[in-house]
Amino acid sequence: CKIIDFFSKFGELEIFGWTTPEELSGRIKNADIVLCNKTQITVDAMKTAKNLKFIGLFATGYNNIDVEYAKEKGIPVLEYQPTDDFADAINQFYDKIWSQD
Repeated sequence: CKIIDFFSKFGELEIFGWTTPEELSGRIKNADIVLCNKTQITVDAMKTAKNLKFIGLFATGYNNIDVEYAKEKGIPVLEYQPTDDFADAINQFYDKIWSQD
């Protein structure tokens, strides 16, 4: 899969299937970046993720992320706009991450 190959170049990559609310904190506690689809990322989960620097969504809308808390903590939360072009998807995230400054 192209996206897995791409993100593997940046360090350790862990991939999980469906994540329950009870599993979330344990799965993201050491994460620098979280890419998710429908997972509810709550304040409590983000508080356990001491290294968290970015949340990328492969979903429509931000209703499953506590964006106010993320903003307070300086954690960008960005939505990927659907495209058939993998390179375009990566460029969207790259542009959004580095245009946050």
